[in-house]
Formats: sequence, C-alpha cells, structure tokens
Amino acid sequence: MAVKPRSASSERSASAPERAADSGASSALWVALGSLAIARLVASAVPGSWGWGLASLGFVPPAAWGLWALATLALAPRFARGATSALEAIGDAWMAPMRRAWPALTLLAIAAGALVWWLSDRGYFVGDFVLRLGIIRMNVPYARMFPQALPLDALIHERWIGSLASITRHDPLELERALGVARAAALALLGALLARSLGRRGAGAVAITIAAAATGALGLCTGYAKGLADFSLCVMAAGVLGIRVARGLGGFVALGLVTALAIMLHRSGFALLVPWLVAAGLARRRGQLSWARWGTWVGLGLPALAALAMAPRVLWLLTNFDPTHLAPGGSGALGALAAAFEPHHLCDAANAIAWTSPLAFAALALALVRPRVAARLPEAVFLAALVAPWLLELLFVHPRQGMVRDWDVFVPASVAVAIAAACWIGAALEATPARLWLAVPVVLAAAAPIGSLLLRAHDDERSLAFARAVIEGPPIRSALERASLHQYRGIVLGRDRRYAECAEEFREAAELVPSPTYLSLLVDTALLAHEWAMARDALAELADRAPTPPRLLQLSRLELALRHVDAAREAARRALEIAPQDSASVAWAESLGVTPAPLGR
Repeated sequence: MAVKPRSASSERSASAPERAADSGASSALWVALGSLAIARLVASAVPGSWGWGLASLGFVPPAAWGLWALATLALAPRFARGATSALEAIGDAWMAPMRRAWPALTLLAIAAGALVWWLSDRGYFVGDFVLRLGIIRMNVPYARMFPQALPLDALIHERWIGSLASITRHDPLELERALGVARAAALALLGALLARSLGRRGAGAVAITIAAAATGALGLCTGYAKGLADFSLCVMAAGVLGIRVARGLGGFVALGLVTALAIMLHRSGFALLVPWLVAAGLARRRGQLSWARWGTWVGLGLPALAALAMAPRVLWLLTNFDPTHLAPGGSGALGALAAAFEPHHLCDAANAIAWTSPLAFAALALALVRPRVAARLPEAVFLAALVAPWLLELLFVHPRQGMVRDWDVFVPASVAVAIAAACWIGAALEATPARLWLAVPVVLAAAAPIGSLLLRAHDDERSLAFARAVIEGPPIRSALERASLHQYRGIVLGRDRRYAECAEEFREAAELVPSPTYLSLLVDTALLAHEWAMARDALAELADRAPTPPRLLQLSRLELALRHVDAAREAARRALEIAPQDSASVAWAESLGVTPAPLGR
C-alpha cells in the first residue's frame, strides 16, 4: 500500500523537536544550495583542475551561464515563488493516476530523449569513447580488445549495434545515439516513478524527479558505446524498485530481474547484490515473500543464478585485469589502502561525484546537519545499502586514464547517490510546506550542471580546452594521465585534419610515455603534417626500441628523402641483419648499394 504524504494536520500535530528539525532541514538545504552555487563560480574562475567537478562553467558557451544565474536567483524566495505554481502544475500532472498522467509523462520522456539527441557527444572526451566507436566501425572482435566486457555488454554494443549497422548501413555512432535516447527517456520516467513511490506531488515531485534523473548517466546517453551506460540505467531501476519494496509497494520480482541483468552487464553489478539482499529482508518482513509464490522464486533465483554464472569470469578479471586499477603502484593490499586515501585521489573522487551527481553534497550536508530527516524515511536502510558499495569503489578504484577522463566509471555510483539525495531532499521539502519554493532552486541546481556537462561534450573545441587545462594543472598529474590527455587531443585534432597540431600532441605524449603506441601515432601524423624531421626522429626511436624490417625500411626511405644517405644505408643494413632473406629488404638494400653479409660471417 502506498505511503501517503504528510498532511497539514499531521504537520501541526508533530512534536516541537520534529518541527524544529524540519525547519532546520529546509534552512540547511538553502545554505547548501547557496554554497554549491558559490563553489561552482569560484572553481570555474580558478585556473587548473583542483575543482574540475565543480568548474563546469569554465568550458561552456556564455549563454549557459544563464542556467547558473537562474539557479542562484532562485535561492531568493521572491524569485522562486513565481515559478513554484508552474512546478506544482507539472508535478500534479506527472503524479496523477496513470490514465491521466501518461500524456505528461510521455512529454517528459520525449524531452529527456530530445535533450541527449540534440546535445550529442562531439568531443569524445569521456573514457573509451574513441576506441569503442572505432572498434565497432572496424568490426574488430570485442573479446580481443575488451577482455573485461561481460556477455550482455558485448551482445548490445557489438552484436546488436554491429548487425544493425550492417543491415541499415547507418553509422554505429548514430545507432548508439538512438539507443541513448531510449535510455535517457527511461531515466526520466524512473525519476518520476521514484516520486510516485515516495508519495510526493506537486513541486516536490518535480524536484525529486529531476534530482534523481539529472546525473552523469545522461552524459553516457549521447553516443557512448559502453555497457556502463546500460549498467547505470540498471542501478537507477534497482534503486527505485528497492524503494518500492521498502515501502510495501511490491516490485521484488522486477528488482531481481534488474539485478540479474546488471550482473551480466558489468562486473560492478555484484555491488547490487547488497541492496537486493536488504530489499529481500524488507519484503520478507512485510510478508511480500512466500515460498508458495512463483514471484519469490524468480526474484531470489535470477540474481543468484546470474552471480553463479558470472563469478568465475569476474574473479578472473579481479585477479588478472583489475589489480592495476586497485593498487596502481603494484604494492598489494597496503599499497591499495595508501592509494585510496592519497589526498589527490580523494580530491578527484569528490570531484567525480560533484560532476556527475550535482546535488550529492547538498544532500550530504542535509543528512549531517539534520540526520532525522534521513532516518525517518522507511527506505533509509535500503538507501544505505544502495550507496555503501559505491563509496568503496570511489576510494579503491583508480582508472588508468585518471578520474577526470574516466569519470564514466563512477556514474553508477553517482546514480545511487542521486537517488538517496532525491529522497532526502524530497523529505525536507515535504516537511516544510511553507518553504516549498525551495523546489525551484533544487530543480535548477540539478539541471544546470548536467546541462553544462552535455554542452561541453557537444563542443569539441571546449572539450579540447578542458583537456589542455587538466594537462597544465595545477595539480600536475601523472605522466600516464597527461600522456592520455595528449593522445585524446591528438585524436580529435587528427579527426579534424589539423595534422600539425595533432603531431605536436603525440610528440608531447611520446615524451611523457615513450611507448610504441604513441611513437607510432607520432610517425603517422608527422608524415601527414609533412614534419619529416619529427617523423624521422620518432621512427628512429621506435626502430631502436622494437626493430622490425618494415620499420627499418620506412626509416631508411625517410632518411634518403632527407638526403641522409649514410643513415639510409645503415637502416637498410640493420633490416638485412634482422631478415637477410626478406625480399623487400634485399631489394631496397641493393638499390642503396648495401650487400648482405656473407652467410658464414
């Protein structure tokens, strides 16, 4: 049975301490929202990337500052009250009985889908965007490039998208964008379902919907071909369904199905077993589970079977693929513990949450200052179980390219945190009807940063500028992280045929991390840019590190083009020494007057 919102009479009958706590909660929320607005302004004005999760205003079109200005002005009651009535009407339309609510909810879904379609990702900054898109376009087997991909991830982004691209002859990126539209619509509808499950109406329902749905998950709906995008949707669905179970509204079978799908999508899906078990206990206490019902067996059996099926694969990944992500220094458990609490890592973890879950710190402040608001929620235990595993991920996971670039890894955590934040903020708004106008700044404070996230990804020049700011610091990041950012800039510049700038980026990457990958990219782009000396130097270093006949022959030809005849002959001689029977090496060497050494020498 649904839990009804507190009525005005129940509000009057509340005890004096409860009324004081409720009033204090709304005040704490106002202060937290104001502090976040100031922090975003300051972080955007300060050079470097110490506050990259708050500095969304520094890399967006000037018009986007209007969103921040509106969110800030809405903290003044005289401005917010004018929009509260509009939010009340919208929320009442969303929360009406379904036979009357479906047109308004359909518009909500369409709006969310249109937003991510219109603001498609053109910067390709996040995570493996470029790599995964290239793999799909070239039909390279997923298992070879991404051994960490679980079956459902490969099924969706390799087989389904690849097959559709072959049949329809559409670019896989456009198909991924279409899939993202469906995910964004589902996220918005799940936000509305959360508000319905909490029994909220009016402006409070709008605040809960937007607070839960406006997360970094929308940023993964703009063409990103990775299972984390689908997995984030599963986390959202599991959170909402778990709350319904905690409130006695049913949904345990659906929760079991979603948990099983999440486990087969991503190895982090095992984290959802914790809230699933808590939800099972709550359902059992409420009498919702009975061994005589088929739903009990389905809700309990599906996640268990999925976990058993995926356990060997996930265990292999944890022991063979993930150690560098857990202990980047390679020093075992003590190293992992030290890396988890390293100050720069903690700073980046906080930024990752601020970037992908805009209201997280406002809700945290609310929970710390007025813990009774959170403790009184029927779903408090479930929310704690939902969020706790992801806090461990934030501490102990160190993405190879750094948190700034690989913020997608932490989107599932931001979704879980956003659900808890929406519940806490919704409770604070419901407890003080006189301050319901706070719903307006809550909606804007959630929407504005995510709008900035989408706008920056939509503009490749601003994405490039952001990458440059992170490279230059402060703080000065690791050589591997800076090299990765140079590689990203080089790929995007190369896509736009800006080969001279592209070669310079790869040169800087190779200086930081002189790997064969960066040197090979530098050679190719330097040749395209007609930077012959740069290409020769990179190719010479590459040939010294990993000498092969094709590389040495290419080096020899390049030296000859630069009129370095002796160097060209030396490279040809080295090629002959490695492969004396190679016909191409022999023919080229003879053209330079280089003869193979006697066989008995």
